[in-house]
Amino acid sequence: MAKQPAITLLIKPASGSCNLRCRYCFYADEMNIRSERTYGMMSLETLDTLVEKTLNQVTHMATFAFQGGEPTLAGLDFYRSIAARYGRALKPGGWLCFEFGMGQGDDVCSILAQHGYEIVERTKDFNNIERAVLARKPREEDHNGNEESCV
Repeated sequence: MAKQPAITLLIKPASGSCNLRCRYCFYADEMNIRSERTYGMMSLETLDTLVEKTLNQVTHMATFAFQGGEPTLAGLDFYRSIAARYGRALKPGGWLCFEFGMGQGDDVCSILAQHGYEIVERTKDFNNIERAVLARKPREEDHNGNEESCV
């Protein structure tokens, strides 16, 4: 099988379990009509398998989108694991974007900075709550010895 230039995965195994109940979210209602309401959280072993198999099938860019609560519900260890495990898969200048839970922004940015990512932007959701960070792996020519702050 030939490799693809880009792959995007939308992963939502814990979506309906999120307790934020954002106005725009439909997963809580969806969960209520399933025969099995939830299968729990994705394990790190499953995440490793998913990432490894995807990266083996792509030549340029892989996008992993965890929609509707997975990283938020999994806690800060989820972010620590991704920042530590998958940075090697990013080329210099590659992007890492996280959605995080309410009040987790400073902790998530700190985790990213500890693993050498530059914080580019922090954004708010439709409810005006800070919920996402855009970071990148520094390019060699960008490195000036200074750590980016999480502002």
